[in-house]
Amino acid sequence: MKKAVRLWKRDYDIVNDLRWGLHSKSHIARLYFSSQKKASERLKLLFDAGYVGRFHKPLLDVRGKPEFVYCEKGKAVRGFSRVSHALAVTDFNVVFLSWLWSCRDFSGKFFYASQFPKGLFGGMLIPDGVFVLEKDRKKLLYFLEVDCGTESLTSNASYSFEDKLDVYADYFDSRDYKNDFGFWNYCFKGFRVAVVFCSENRLKNFLEIVKSKKADFVLCSAFKKVNESKFSDKVWNSFDGCLNSIAGKEVGI
Repeated sequence: MKKAVRLWKRDYDIVNDLRWGLHSKSHIARLYFSSQKKASERLKLLFDAGYVGRFHKPLLDVRGKPEFVYCEKGKAVRGFSRVSHALAVTDFNVVFLSWLWSCRDFSGKFFYASQFPKGLFGGMLIPDGVFVLEKDRKKLLYFLEVDCGTESLTSNASYSFEDKLDVYADYFDSRDYKNDFGFWNYCFKGFRVAVVFCSENRLKNFLEIVKSKKADFVLCSAFKKVNESKFSDKVWNSFDGCLNSIAGKEVGI
């Protein structure tokens, strides 16, 4: 018999978050609780009452008890690569929201790829996430790509990050994004693609691709730098060899 739980607004927010993306206990704790212990206790109650799902995080050659990954009830995700990538996207979202809540200058919102089930650009483009920043009535649109090292950066034989970059370029030129995101009543003048890498070497290799294509709509960084700095610090690399804040302010290097 399931134990009855009185739901509070925070519980509804957690359940809604899990509809769109996988979260670890640490993610939930950082967003909604004052400690890991309180998050763990509440998540167990929500799980026992049937409001959320959970499964053990897949491990590769690592001993010990795996942590739980929380998800929408009945929608566990299988495979180490898929789970790791989904959690990396949530990592970014948590860093983004934590910065946003502490920042007086910006407002904004984050969306997971699952909130765009048909994709974008006629289904040709499926970003890992979408986020919007607003400051002084200026609205900025970003598409998020998170690299965990499992996808080819460039390849003639299979789909790669370089191929996706070309699709983003076509999407930019088509201006279809104005219609796709018109429901916000925002008049976006272009967009940026924020690409986050777990490896400094892959970041450097991808930057060479960005420079060769002169892809001025791309900003790249390593997740470690984004996580350890303020989100608006100048840790984002552009095609021209400059470091930028996420809002695009530049400093030459």
